[in-house]
Amino acid sequence: MSPRTVRLILGASLVVGLLFLGRWTAGLLADRWWAGQVSAAAASFVTDWTLVRVSLEALGVVTACAWFVGHLLLVYRAIGSVQIHRQLGNLEIREAVNTRVVEAVSIAAGLLLGLIVGEGVGDWAPEIVLALRAVPYGQADPLLGRDIGFYVTSLPFWRLLHGHLFLLVLLALAGVFTLYVVIGAVAWRHRRPAINSHARAHLGVLSAFLALLILWGHLLEPYELVAGVGPPLHDGLFAYRTATAQMLAGPALAAAVLSLVWVWRGQHTLMAAGWILVFASSLLGRHVIPALRAGGGSSPVEPAVRRRFDQLAYGMAGIRDSNFVRTETGLAPPRPAGLWPPNLVPAAVGDSGRTLALDRALLPAGRRLRPVWLVVRSYRDDHAAVRVLADNQTAPLGQPLLVQENDSAGLQVELALPARAVWPGPRDVVLDSAQGGVAVGTGFRRIALAWALQRGGLLAGVPRDTRAFWYLDPVTRLTRLAPFAVWSSPVPRLIGGELVWLSDGYLASATFPASARVRWRGRDVGSLRAAFVGVVRAGSGATRIFLRHTADDVLGKVWRSVADGLVEPASAIPPEIGRAVPYPLELLAAQIQVLEHDYWGMGRRPGG
Repeated sequence: MSPRTVRLILGASLVVGLLFLGRWTAGLLADRWWAGQVSAAAASFVTDWTLVRVSLEALGVVTACAWFVGHLLLVYRAIGSVQIHRQLGNLEIREAVNTRVVEAVSIAAGLLLGLIVGEGVGDWAPEIVLALRAVPYGQADPLLGRDIGFYVTSLPFWRLLHGHLFLLVLLALAGVFTLYVVIGAVAWRHRRPAINSHARAHLGVLSAFLALLILWGHLLEPYELVAGVGPPLHDGLFAYRTATAQMLAGPALAAAVLSLVWVWRGQHTLMAAGWILVFASSLLGRHVIPALRAGGGSSPVEPAVRRRFDQLAYGMAGIRDSNFVRTETGLAPPRPAGLWPPNLVPAAVGDSGRTLALDRALLPAGRRLRPVWLVVRSYRDDHAAVRVLADNQTAPLGQPLLVQENDSAGLQVELALPARAVWPGPRDVVLDSAQGGVAVGTGFRRIALAWALQRGGLLAGVPRDTRAFWYLDPVTRLTRLAPFAVWSSPVPRLIGGELVWLSDGYLASATFPASARVRWRGRDVGSLRAAFVGVVRAGSGATRIFLRHTADDVLGKVWRSVADGLVEPASAIPPEIGRAVPYPLELLAAQIQVLEHDYWGMGRRPGG
């Protein structure tokens, strides 16, 4: 390439990098200003979490790019010592490979591959934070005797790291082998492999790395089996798989040694024999024999122990073994009884709005509680309203009875919600002069907000006292503040005449040992705890996150210490909020799935 072309490429790369850096900086500042409206602790945590994620993402991309570019340049170095054999009639011509274009293509391909493979490392932030904490549970698993904390906090990170390194080495090995074949450094001549010494050294070292990663995978396998990764195993098969994993580490280590021997000695047969042994032993030991031994058999963990670990994993410590006693009389209906099922409630409201959320609630009416349905509806003019449907009585003609504001029963209801309020599925950004949002201001602040929010209209024609409101969906709002938890669909409550959204923050683990596997949000988990309660006031957007009263889970306490000041203790929950918090429904569904396992002896649920 000419110097002018190089300068153009470098200049374009610099412009793209500055644009990316500017957009990221604007987004970071905008999120910090937004979180500052919640609390100073929220602004600090959101900023720190964003920096951690970006740093990990950059580290992953830079490392992957350097890895692939380095290996492709090693192939490029070999080209100078390789000649392409061409046949011209009866003459064999040896032609040296032109390397200038190959160098540029190698660098570009390595950068592209590094960007693809390295992207996503920032998503490891929760696993890395937990691995660094490595908090013990104080209770060992019943099979290998390791503390539960190792499986929940450390094992997920080691599995991610192992899988990532395995992918890097495998892609590099496949890529450089293909390139060596293309340039003629690896060929098949006279019924035997002909490999250039430079290519042999390169491929041999990569093969040794791959064998060591296979060895690492075999050493991790017993812990993965205890953690429930993969299908459940009966007692004999578990013991076999655990012993086999240790034995398969031997061929993998031998393959690593033979790969390095191949680099110096060039004995192709010995190298091939080592890798054939790895693949044959793995196929036989991990697939063929387990398939023949599959079938009936008891679990390697006793039923009583499994029940105890289920209680720990799913927050079921209050469950005790008991005998079910039938009564002659039927169970009394719940009080107060509801009239309207959820599928009829939206139609019963009878207006032109779209239902955003609905939930049963008890509202104080004088000295008693009145059962109602709270229905939040949105309308075309970008506002929402709360409709209150009486659930224990009807109008004189039997139709649904909508409770109006300040009705005769003594209910104090505030119905209207402006466009800047918080509800599911609102507009992305709302500009208003009301208090509570982020001030647009002037100068750099206005430019940063316009760039981060992608609202060019902020640059002109907007008064300086205008405020921007965003993250107006309750789940989006809570996820931005506490991304380490998975937040449930919010339920509406009317507290003190104000609409309040309540959402459960879940912590799940796929590697909890000796517990039942349940299906949750499209994946199998071995532990699920409703550790947090998110409280979002719809009108003002004020948001608070509390540790749940029943959250005795270690992970919940770990995350509270990480997000100190953002996550408040359970004792700080206001009494009126505490009385309105419902039982977490997703946790209830998971607990029901646990109780359906045979060793609980409770049968199956009859319906949905």
